[in-house]
Amino acid sequence: MEVAKVLNVPIEDVFDAITLSFKQDYYANTDMELVDEEIVEGLTYIKKFGRNNQNSIRLTVKEFKRPTHYCVVYGSNQGKQEVQYQLRAITDKETEVTYIQVYEPAGIFHKVNAWIMDKVFAASVKKKIEAQLTGLESFAKTTSQQINTRK
Repeated sequence: MEVAKVLNVPIEDVFDAITLSFKQDYYANTDMELVDEEIVEGLTYIKKFGRNNQNSIRLTVKEFKRPTHYCVVYGSNQGKQEVQYQLRAITDKETEVTYIQVYEPAGIFHKVNAWIMDKVFAASVKKKIEAQLTGLESFAKTTSQQINTRK
């Protein structure tokens, strides 16, 4: 699925927000802090989720190119999901963000299930992604204000 949206935030602020979110998630799952230079292709960690963190997936950075491209792959025994954010500056205060999500199910059962779910819930998933991009815009604005206050 692919969804594009124009955010009223400079490209650097959007990428900073994506980076900060990644670093917070990395810390929450590893208890280790990252600096931006350590976010490179191949960086991998185990992400825990669900009730009492009983589920886990492997998250691997596929691309991290400031300020235009962020791509990670989530892998489990059910398949792989690739999530990309492609950023393009429209003006110095506007950024087009294209969110791309590709799921590669493992096994025939997961493939059939994914096909059915895609047909049934495509509109719902698109709305959820659009809301996520709106949240990213708010987070980028808040993060930018906090950083500028500290300077």
